[in-house]
Amino acid sequence: CDKFIEYPIYLAYVVAVLEKAGIEVEFIDAVVEEMSIPDFADTAAKTNPDMVVIECSTPSIKYDLLTAKSLKERMSNVFTVLIGSHPTFFHREIMRDNPQVDAICRGEFDLIVRDLAVTFFNGHKLDKVKGITYRDGQGVQENEDRPLIRNVDELPFPARHIVKSEYYRQGTFTGKRCTTMVSSRGCPHRCTYCLWPKTLYGNRFRARSAENVVAEIEQVVKDFHIDEIYFDDDSLALNRTRILRFVS
Repeated sequence: CDKFIEYPIYLAYVVAVLEKAGIEVEFIDAVVEEMSIPDFADTAAKTNPDMVVIECSTPSIKYDLLTAKSLKERMSNVFTVLIGSHPTFFHREIMRDNPQVDAICRGEFDLIVRDLAVTFFNGHKLDKVKGITYRDGQGVQENEDRPLIRNVDELPFPARHIVKSEYYRQGTFTGKRCTTMVSSRGCPHRCTYCLWPKTLYGNRFRARSAENVVAEIEQVVKDFHIDEIYFDDDSLALNRTRILRFVS
């Protein structure tokens, strides 16, 4: 890869939890593929999806909403879902002003997307799916929040066999084949400039065990021939004892 594009670690988690739930997943990265919005929508339509999940941010939200509109123009019955910090914070406004969006998963979205997809594909009502704002025949509904994941060791490892590390590269990488890992979620600090605890991962520090982290390191080296790892934790060094356990 000759471009500096961050590995989409949290989308790789979403793919992994969906696969574990028995749901068939296609992954398309329009940024890496340098696709226009119409090109992306055409490519997605060829897979004939029932649901499309779009990760959004504040800089990209205009294009994300245009993408959802373009998808609906090609597939009127496709169920469009937004995830990420921006739609979490502005979920009411987005749902009010954008009929092309069917649902928003608010906050830490891995298991919310899974719960939504399983409920949707089983043909059940969405009123019991925690953490979503969605559209039904009565208008826009806002379900209660889903609690943060308590035991992050229970998450499967990111689906690197689908979201391939070789397509991405951090600007700081020097290795030949690199990837990103996350060994913890949440940050107890309340910096005014930081949006992650406020919108996605909360102020409670939730760390994976050293054994779980080492198992993933061994997997990426053995199965994907990774020679450099970037840890994208909010508070990697918060617990010094834990860090020393998995680096020793």
